[in-house]
Amino acid sequence: MKSVGVKSLKDNLSSYLRLVKEGEVVLVTDHNEIIAEIKRPQADFNSKDSKFHQFLLEQASLGRLILAKRNKSKLKKSGSIVRIKQSEWQKSYEETRNDRN
Repeated sequence: MKSVGVKSLKDNLSSYLRLVKEGEVVLVTDHNEIIAEIKRPQADFNSKDSKFHQFLLEQASLGRLILAKRNKSKLKKSGSIVRIKQSEWQKSYEETRNDRN
């Protein structure tokens, strides 16, 4: 079991979540008072037999939510960002501004 202050948790969230994923329990403190506990969930939420999944199906049947149709995002990874040269952007910007004159 580890204890961490709020600021340190914010600064190193990935590291603490990795510990939680490995089974560690992390206590979050604010001015030396425990305010939260981060741990792995008891149930397997990814299983189609879990109570959580059954709850989602029930809520969907009542029209309270819409279930996702796919498991993975169609968004490309962050390395695929298209960079625009400043001169191209500036030219485009000036063209749109000229329409207003």
